[in-house]
Amino acid sequence: MFGSSCPHCKLPYDEKKRKPLLLPCGHASCRNCLSEMEDRDEIRCGEKKCRKSCTDNVSDLPMVYALIPASSGASGQGSSGRTGRDVIPLECSSSMAPIPTGREVVPMDMDDTESLAGSSVSAGNSASSAHPTCGVCMDDYCDANPPRLLTCGHTFCTLCLQDLEKKDNYACPQCRKTRNKGSVPKLPVVQTLIHTKNAKNKVSSRISTAQVMNRAQELQQEHTRRMAASIDSDPKNMELFVQDIRGQTHTFRVNPNAETVLQLRQRLPGRPDDCRYLTFEGRTLENQRYLAEYNVRPQCTIHERGRLSGGEF
Repeated sequence: MFGSSCPHCKLPYDEKKRKPLLLPCGHASCRNCLSEMEDRDEIRCGEKKCRKSCTDNVSDLPMVYALIPASSGASGQGSSGRTGRDVIPLECSSSMAPIPTGREVVPMDMDDTESLAGSSVSAGNSASSAHPTCGVCMDDYCDANPPRLLTCGHTFCTLCLQDLEKKDNYACPQCRKTRNKGSVPKLPVVQTLIHTKNAKNKVSSRISTAQVMNRAQELQQEHTRRMAASIDSDPKNMELFVQDIRGQTHTFRVNPNAETVLQLRQRLPGRPDDCRYLTFEGRTLENQRYLAEYNVRPQCTIHERGRLSGGEF
Protein backbone atom coordinates (compact mmCIF):
# COMPACT_ATOMS: atom_id res chain seq x y z
CA MET A 1 0.00 0.00 0.00
CA PHE A 2 1.16 3.52 -0.81
CA GLY A 3 2.64 5.31 2.23
CA SER A 4 2.57 2.22 4.46
CA SER A 5 6.17 2.55 5.65
CA CYS A 6 7.95 5.11 7.79
CA PRO A 7 9.98 7.66 5.76
CA HIS A 8 12.73 7.59 8.41
CA CYS A 9 13.45 3.89 9.01
CA LYS A 10 11.74 2.64 5.80
CA LEU A 11 10.08 -0.15 7.81
CA PRO A 12 6.34 -0.93 7.50
CA TYR A 13 3.99 0.47 10.12
CA ASP A 14 2.44 -1.83 12.71
CA GLU A 15 0.30 -1.56 15.84
CA LYS A 16 3.13 -1.85 18.35
CA LYS A 17 6.41 0.07 18.23
CA ARG A 18 5.97 1.46 14.71
CA LYS A 19 2.52 2.99 15.00
CA PRO A 20 1.97 5.68 12.33
CA LEU A 21 1.60 9.10 13.98
CA LEU A 22 0.46 12.21 12.14
CA LEU A 23 2.70 15.28 12.32
CA PRO A 24 1.26 18.84 12.08
CA CYS A 25 2.55 19.09 8.50
CA GLY A 26 0.18 16.26 7.46
CA HIS A 27 2.84 13.57 6.96
CA ALA A 28 3.27 10.49 9.13
CA SER A 29 6.21 8.74 10.77
CA CYS A 30 6.43 5.78 13.10
CA ARG A 31 6.30 6.21 16.87
CA ASN A 32 9.68 4.52 17.34
CA CYS A 33 11.55 7.00 15.11
CA LEU A 34 9.69 10.00 16.52
CA SER A 35 10.44 8.91 20.10
CA GLU A 36 14.15 8.66 19.31
CA MET A 37 14.10 12.13 17.75
CA GLU A 38 12.16 13.49 20.73
CA ASP A 39 14.96 12.31 23.02
CA ARG A 40 17.33 14.45 20.93
CA ASP A 41 14.88 17.38 20.87
CA GLU A 42 14.79 17.39 17.06
CA ILE A 43 11.51 15.96 15.78
CA ARG A 44 11.39 16.50 12.03
CA CYS A 45 9.24 15.24 9.15
CA GLY A 46 10.86 12.46 7.13
CA GLU A 47 9.47 13.52 3.75
CA LYS A 48 12.27 14.96 1.60
CA LYS A 49 10.11 17.79 0.22
CA CYS A 50 8.88 18.78 3.68
CA ARG A 51 11.39 18.25 6.51
CA LYS A 52 9.40 20.55 8.80
CA SER A 53 10.14 20.45 12.50
CA CYS A 54 7.56 19.54 15.13
CA THR A 55 7.33 20.93 18.66
CA ASP A 56 4.44 18.69 19.82
CA ASN A 57 4.98 15.82 22.22
CA VAL A 58 4.97 12.41 20.56
CA SER A 59 2.34 11.22 23.03
CA ASP A 60 -0.04 13.94 21.77
CA LEU A 61 0.20 13.06 18.08
CA PRO A 62 -2.85 11.27 16.58
CA MET A 63 -2.56 7.82 15.05
CA VAL A 64 -3.48 7.01 11.43
CA TYR A 65 -4.46 3.34 11.25
CA ALA A 66 -5.28 3.65 7.55
CA LEU A 67 -1.51 3.47 6.94
CA ILE A 68 -1.02 0.09 8.65
CA PRO A 69 -0.81 -2.87 6.23
CA ALA A 70 -3.42 -5.57 6.82
CA SER A 71 -0.66 -8.17 7.22
CA SER A 72 0.45 -6.49 10.45
CA GLY A 73 -2.85 -7.25 12.15
CA ALA A 74 -4.84 -4.07 11.56
CA SER A 75 -8.34 -4.66 10.39
CA GLY A 76 -9.66 -3.40 7.11
CA GLN A 77 -12.55 -4.10 4.82
CA GLY A 78 -13.41 -7.75 4.94
CA SER A 79 -11.01 -8.42 7.80
CA SER A 80 -12.10 -10.33 10.85
CA GLY A 81 -9.12 -9.31 13.00
CA ARG A 82 -8.87 -6.61 15.63
CA THR A 83 -10.28 -3.19 14.88
CA GLY A 84 -8.10 -0.78 16.81
CA ARG A 85 -10.04 1.99 18.50
CA ASP A 86 -13.45 1.22 17.04
CA VAL A 87 -16.42 1.34 19.38
CA ILE A 88 -17.39 -2.13 20.54
CA PRO A 89 -21.07 -3.17 20.49
CA LEU A 90 -21.38 -3.54 24.24
CA GLU A 91 -24.13 -2.28 26.50
CA CYS A 92 -22.45 -0.40 29.35
CA SER A 93 -23.83 -0.79 32.82
CA SER A 94 -23.03 0.80 36.15
CA SER A 95 -23.91 -2.38 38.02
CA MET A 96 -21.37 -4.97 39.07
CA ALA A 97 -23.02 -7.73 37.03
CA PRO A 98 -21.17 -9.05 33.97
CA ILE A 99 -21.82 -6.97 30.86
CA PRO A 100 -23.70 -8.74 28.04
CA THR A 101 -22.21 -8.62 24.56
CA GLY A 102 -23.68 -8.41 21.09
CA ARG A 103 -26.00 -5.48 21.89
CA GLU A 104 -26.46 -2.16 20.17
CA VAL A 105 -23.38 0.02 19.76
CA VAL A 106 -22.92 2.47 22.61
CA PRO A 107 -20.99 5.64 21.64
CA MET A 108 -18.06 6.55 23.83
CA ASP A 109 -17.14 9.94 25.25
CA MET A 110 -18.20 12.58 22.75
CA ASP A 111 -15.49 15.13 23.60
CA ASP A 112 -14.19 16.08 20.17
CA THR A 113 -11.24 17.93 21.66
CA GLU A 114 -9.80 14.70 23.01
CA SER A 115 -6.86 13.51 20.97
CA LEU A 116 -7.25 9.80 20.47
CA ALA A 117 -4.42 7.73 19.13
CA GLY A 118 -5.71 4.79 17.31
CA SER A 119 -8.48 3.22 15.30
CA SER A 120 -9.07 0.64 12.62
CA VAL A 121 -8.30 0.95 8.96
CA SER A 122 -11.07 2.78 7.13
CA ALA A 123 -13.03 0.53 4.84
CA GLY A 124 -11.78 2.15 1.64
CA ASN A 125 -8.19 2.34 2.80
CA SER A 126 -7.28 -1.33 2.93
CA ALA A 127 -3.68 -2.32 2.40
CA SER A 128 -4.62 -4.11 -0.82
CA SER A 129 -5.36 -0.77 -2.49
CA ALA A 130 -2.39 0.78 -4.34
CA HIS A 131 -4.07 4.20 -4.20
CA PRO A 132 -5.82 5.09 -0.93
CA THR A 133 -9.48 5.95 -1.45
CA CYS A 134 -12.32 7.26 0.67
CA GLY A 135 -14.32 4.47 2.30
CA VAL A 136 -17.62 6.18 1.50
CA CYS A 137 -17.42 7.49 -2.09
CA MET A 138 -14.43 5.30 -3.11
CA ASP A 139 -12.80 8.30 -4.85
CA ASP A 140 -9.03 8.78 -4.82
CA TYR A 141 -7.76 11.42 -2.43
CA CYS A 142 -6.38 14.58 -4.04
CA ASP A 143 -5.45 18.13 -3.08
CA ALA A 144 -8.92 19.35 -4.05
CA ASN A 145 -10.57 16.70 -1.88
CA PRO A 146 -8.03 15.72 0.81
CA PRO A 147 -8.44 13.02 3.47
CA ARG A 148 -9.38 14.28 6.93
CA LEU A 149 -8.42 12.45 10.12
CA LEU A 150 -11.26 12.16 12.66
CA THR A 151 -10.62 12.04 16.39
CA CYS A 152 -11.42 8.31 16.36
CA GLY A 153 -8.57 7.76 13.88
CA HIS A 154 -10.66 6.92 10.81
CA THR A 155 -10.00 8.81 7.59
CA PHE A 156 -12.51 10.00 4.98
CA CYS A 157 -12.52 12.62 2.22
CA THR A 158 -13.48 16.21 2.94
CA LEU A 159 -16.48 16.30 0.60
CA CYS A 160 -18.11 13.21 2.12
CA LEU A 161 -17.76 14.64 5.62
CA GLN A 162 -19.27 17.92 4.42
CA ASP A 163 -22.17 16.05 2.78
CA LEU A 164 -22.86 14.30 6.07
CA GLU A 165 -22.90 17.65 7.86
CA LYS A 166 -25.55 18.90 5.44
CA LYS A 167 -27.82 16.18 6.87
CA ASP A 168 -26.86 17.07 10.47
CA ASN A 169 -24.80 13.90 10.72
CA TYR A 170 -21.65 14.53 12.78
CA ALA A 171 -20.70 10.91 13.48
CA CYS A 172 -17.83 8.96 12.00
CA PRO A 173 -19.13 7.03 8.96
CA GLN A 174 -17.70 3.86 10.46
CA CYS A 175 -17.55 3.82 14.27
CA ARG A 176 -20.19 6.52 15.03
CA LYS A 177 -18.01 8.64 17.29
CA THR A 178 -19.38 12.17 17.00
CA ARG A 179 -17.52 15.41 16.36
CA ASN A 180 -18.38 19.07 16.70
CA LYS A 181 -20.59 20.83 14.18
CA GLY A 182 -18.64 22.66 11.47
CA SER A 183 -15.38 20.97 12.44
CA VAL A 184 -14.45 19.56 9.00
CA PRO A 185 -12.12 22.44 7.99
CA LYS A 186 -10.34 22.11 11.34
CA LEU A 187 -9.67 18.37 11.01
CA PRO A 188 -6.04 17.53 10.13
CA VAL A 189 -5.26 16.59 6.54
CA VAL A 190 -3.34 13.34 6.02
CA GLN A 191 -1.00 14.31 3.19
CA THR A 192 0.64 10.88 3.25
CA LEU A 193 -2.57 9.33 1.86
CA ILE A 194 -2.55 11.58 -1.23
CA HIS A 195 -0.72 9.77 -4.01
CA THR A 196 1.54 12.03 -6.06
CA LYS A 197 -0.16 10.88 -9.29
CA ASN A 198 -3.56 12.00 -7.97
CA ALA A 199 -2.52 15.16 -6.12
CA LYS A 200 -3.43 17.60 -8.91
CA ASN A 201 -6.53 15.74 -10.07
CA LYS A 202 -9.86 17.51 -10.15
CA VAL A 203 -12.78 16.11 -8.20
CA SER A 204 -14.61 13.62 -10.39
CA SER A 205 -18.39 13.36 -10.64
CA ARG A 206 -19.50 12.46 -7.16
CA ILE A 207 -22.26 10.36 -5.69
CA SER A 208 -25.26 12.21 -4.27
CA THR A 209 -25.61 13.27 -0.64
CA ALA A 210 -28.30 10.61 -0.17
CA GLN A 211 -25.91 7.94 -1.44
CA VAL A 212 -23.24 9.20 0.96
CA MET A 213 -25.70 8.81 3.85
CA ASN A 214 -26.67 5.30 2.74
CA ARG A 215 -23.04 4.23 2.31
CA ALA A 216 -22.13 5.61 5.75
CA GLN A 217 -25.00 3.65 7.29
CA GLU A 218 -23.82 0.47 5.55
CA LEU A 219 -20.29 0.96 6.89
CA GLN A 220 -21.61 1.39 10.43
CA GLN A 221 -23.76 -1.74 10.20
CA GLU A 222 -20.86 -3.76 8.77
CA HIS A 223 -18.58 -2.51 11.54
CA THR A 224 -21.13 -3.46 14.22
CA ARG A 225 -21.50 -7.00 12.87
CA ARG A 226 -17.74 -7.46 12.64
CA MET A 227 -17.13 -6.22 16.18
CA ALA A 228 -19.92 -8.38 17.61
CA ALA A 229 -18.48 -11.46 15.90
CA SER A 230 -14.97 -10.60 17.15
CA ILE A 231 -16.03 -10.23 20.78
CA ASP A 232 -18.43 -13.18 20.87
CA SER A 233 -15.86 -15.52 19.31
CA ASP A 234 -13.81 -15.86 22.50
CA PRO A 235 -14.80 -13.26 25.13
CA LYS A 236 -12.98 -15.10 27.93
CA ASN A 237 -9.58 -15.09 26.25
CA MET A 238 -9.07 -11.54 24.96
CA GLU A 239 -5.52 -10.24 24.64
CA LEU A 240 -4.73 -6.66 25.63
CA PHE A 241 -1.64 -4.63 26.47
CA VAL A 242 -0.92 -2.51 29.55
CA GLN A 243 1.88 0.05 29.45
CA ASP A 244 3.08 0.65 32.99
CA ILE A 245 4.33 3.90 34.46
CA ARG A 246 7.90 3.03 33.45
CA GLY A 247 6.95 2.61 29.79
CA GLN A 248 7.15 -1.19 29.79
CA THR A 249 4.36 -3.01 27.97
CA HIS A 250 2.78 -6.13 29.50
CA THR A 251 0.46 -8.59 27.69
CA PHE A 252 -2.52 -10.11 29.51
CA ARG A 253 -5.36 -12.49 28.67
CA VAL A 254 -8.55 -11.15 30.21
CA ASN A 255 -12.30 -11.67 30.31
CA PRO A 256 -13.58 -8.08 30.08
CA ASN A 257 -17.06 -9.10 31.22
CA ALA A 258 -15.82 -10.63 34.49
CA GLU A 259 -12.56 -8.83 35.33
CA THR A 260 -12.53 -5.43 37.04
CA VAL A 261 -10.05 -2.61 36.58
CA LEU A 262 -8.61 -3.27 40.04
CA GLN A 263 -8.05 -6.95 39.23
CA LEU A 264 -6.12 -5.94 36.13
CA ARG A 265 -4.03 -3.48 38.15
CA GLN A 266 -3.18 -6.23 40.62
CA ARG A 267 -1.75 -8.33 37.80
CA LEU A 268 0.86 -5.67 37.03
CA PRO A 269 4.35 -6.14 38.53
CA GLY A 270 4.70 -4.38 41.87
CA ARG A 271 2.11 -3.60 44.49
CA PRO A 272 -0.77 -1.34 43.32
CA ASP A 273 -1.21 1.87 45.30
CA ASP A 274 -3.61 4.80 45.34
CA CYS A 275 -1.11 7.03 43.54
CA ARG A 276 -1.47 5.00 40.34
CA TYR A 277 -4.43 4.52 38.04
CA LEU A 278 -5.27 3.22 34.56
CA THR A 279 -6.48 5.19 31.54
CA PHE A 280 -7.93 4.14 28.20
CA GLU A 281 -8.60 6.55 25.33
CA GLY A 282 -8.20 9.52 27.64
CA ARG A 283 -10.63 8.20 30.27
CA THR A 284 -9.69 7.28 33.83
CA LEU A 285 -10.74 3.72 34.68
CA GLU A 286 -12.52 3.28 38.01
CA ASN A 287 -11.30 0.31 40.07
CA GLN A 288 -14.70 -1.23 40.77
CA ARG A 289 -15.91 -1.25 37.15
CA TYR A 290 -15.60 -4.09 34.68
CA LEU A 291 -13.25 -3.65 31.73
CA ALA A 292 -16.13 -4.18 29.30
CA GLU A 293 -17.77 -1.00 30.56
CA TYR A 294 -14.98 0.97 28.92
CA ASN A 295 -15.26 -0.77 25.54
CA VAL A 296 -11.80 -2.32 25.70
CA ARG A 297 -11.04 -4.36 22.60
CA PRO A 298 -8.68 -7.15 21.59
CA GLN A 299 -5.05 -5.99 21.52
CA CYS A 300 -5.86 -2.47 22.67
CA THR A 301 -3.43 -0.64 24.97
CA ILE A 302 -4.26 0.61 28.48
CA HIS A 303 -1.89 3.06 30.15
CA GLU A 304 -0.85 3.28 33.79
CA ARG A 305 -0.52 6.82 35.16
CA GLY A 306 0.65 8.29 38.44
CA ARG A 307 -0.41 11.17 40.65
CA LEU A 308 1.69 13.63 42.62
CA SER A 309 0.53 16.30 45.01
CA GLY A 310 1.17 18.88 42.30
CA GLY A 311 -0.28 17.00 39.32
CA GLU A 312 0.50 13.92 37.22
CA PHE A 313 3.67 12.24 36.02
